[in-house]
Amino acid sequence: MLQVGDAAIRPEEDCIDVDLHAWENTVLVSWAMRAPQGTGAADVAAVLREEFRLHHDEVTVTNHHPEAFLIRFKHSRHCAEAAKKGHANRQGVEIHFIKWRSLRHAGGALLMYRVRLCLDGVSGHAWTEDIVEKIISRRCELEQVETNIMLPAETKTIDLWAWTADPSAISKQRPLFV
Repeated sequence: MLQVGDAAIRPEEDCIDVDLHAWENTVLVSWAMRAPQGTGAADVAAVLREEFRLHHDEVTVTNHHPEAFLIRFKHSRHCAEAAKKGHANRQGVEIHFIKWRSLRHAGGALLMYRVRLCLDGVSGHAWTEDIVEKIISRRCELEQVETNIMLPAETKTIDLWAWTADPSAISKQRPLFV
């Protein structure tokens, strides 16, 4: 009988690495572009299809941040050919592109987590948004209080949403001095 953690049920490869490898071999991003105002992803896709003689389903272009466009090819050979040329120029649109890299903009990025908190046992005199914000403010930034503080249906918990850089740093207990 197989148990959780048995080698027989673990995958041979880490699917994240496989997906990442596929993306790095089939995706480019734009880095410079000259085009008429209002040129969008569909226009760029049309230019790429014409320039590299691709069928409609062989390239997909979407808006992307921080670059203007993310260009995904169905086949890695098309991506390699486009990357080697480095640009396309058709229909009054000139676009330059480079290989997409997963960690290109990762340096210095701070991820924020949206967390749902239920404050249990808060005494009645502290049921104000200002005090709730003070209770969580050491590690979180208050987004929204879900509980009706003014006319609560029950007074067991104050339910809220907040943002934090480290959910593990949120205190499980905190003295309330108001």
